[in-house]
Amino acid sequence: MTKSKKKQSLPEMRLDAQIRDSEEVRPWNAPLWNALGQVVSFLPTFRNTREGRSTRKQIRAILLVIGIGMMAFGGQAESAPALWILLGVAIASSVFVIPVEDLKKRGWRSTIKKKQKPQSRPRWRPGAVVVREGRLELELGDKREKKIRVDRQKHDLVTRRCGDLTCLGVLPPGAKKDANIWVCTDGAPGAVDVDERIAEEQMELPAKVSTTDWERLWDALEQSE
Repeated sequence: MTKSKKKQSLPEMRLDAQIRDSEEVRPWNAPLWNALGQVVSFLPTFRNTREGRSTRKQIRAILLVIGIGMMAFGGQAESAPALWILLGVAIASSVFVIPVEDLKKRGWRSTIKKKQKPQSRPRWRPGAVVVREGRLELELGDKREKKIRVDRQKHDLVTRRCGDLTCLGVLPPGAKKDANIWVCTDGAPGAVDVDERIAEEQMELPAKVSTTDWERLWDALEQSE
């Protein structure tokens, strides 16, 4: 729904709000991925060339000899023979996967690095929606994040549904979505008909206020002259 704007004399108001932004969170299993990355970094590699395949055979032969040698030593060791045998079996068995192709190892390391990167997640923080001196402003903490002049007949006023929220959008002309201000409230205020929907990702820094405050803002923006 779009309303043409007349020159307005808006009442000043300050509405307490919860504003959704995002934060970077380190994955809980990042240390495990880091440890796996360290292991992968030490894996011997070969290139898929004739010389590289020859090197692979040599490495596998060396590992097999070492593994069999440790098993034989374990059979005669006086201290912890079972441990030596198990280590020998593990090293001898590694010839089925070691060395790995150079490109495959790079792919593994790239995937592991991505798994360790901080992930973005939404959060709600205290803020305010402010109308003063002909401007609509969005404050987050002690910082003014956005402002739009609403007394120059150059913006659009729209309403959208987003899940269980009813959202009022103030859209300056030709602006990208990060310049728009969205103010939402739970439920559906009775005085407003909303036909269209909007996805969360289409609203940057949406503010959530009480239904009473939302209706005050709606009336002021729609009806003031």
